[in-house]
Amino acid sequence: MRPICRNALACAALTVLVPVQSDAWEAQIDLGVSVAQGNTETSDTDLLVSATHEAERLQHAINVNIHRSTATIDGAEVTTQDIVDADYALRIQQTERWYITINLDSYRDVGLDGRVTLTAGAGRDLIDTESTTLMVDFGAGRTAERIDTGDRRETAFRWGISGEQILSERLTLFGGARALHLNDGADIYDGEIGVRLSFTERLNAGFRLDIHNENPPLPGREPRDLLISLTIGVSL
Repeated sequence: MRPICRNALACAALTVLVPVQSDAWEAQIDLGVSVAQGNTETSDTDLLVSATHEAERLQHAINVNIHRSTATIDGAEVTTQDIVDADYALRIQQTERWYITINLDSYRDVGLDGRVTLTAGAGRDLIDTESTTLMVDFGAGRTAERIDTGDRRETAFRWGISGEQILSERLTLFGGARALHLNDGADIYDGEIGVRLSFTERLNAGFRLDIHNENPPLPGREPRDLLISLTIGVSL
């Protein structure tokens, strides 16, 4: 398996290009940048892209999370970390609450050239009101990944939960979590929680915390990554 995208920003742009050209799609693009100077200069960039499309029975959801972190000492770059996490979900409504799910997830990090997971299953809307949504889904499929020690393919089982709560006219709380259990005993967890403050109909700011945990961890890596982002975003 080859890495899905070698240029992270180009990958995100291509992902969101088609959705934003259609009025039937809704998209949100968030950008966060932080810079520190002193004995060690660091820079962090976060690009978050999400797009959804709802038809009578079909719902498409695309999410791309890109993080780049660079550290420099005395003008020499010492470390660079790129994380690319992209997810696509297709939901096919069967009843008022139940739907069939097809999920395609990819993840790329230091020490992991790429991981792609394809699962199929079912989900249910637990809460679906004008101010609150909460949904769960579960499924099974296959994952393929390439690391320094070689390629690996495993049967995978996944579950996920996500939701949103409108706290006020301008403030929205959102979050979600996903777990992937591989047949060899490895467990992979992803989650995020954040708030979004709207200034105008299109312009907003956000704060979010992203967590990625792998047990056992990738070779030479800690098991957990935490990303804290302050972003400025636009709704399309």
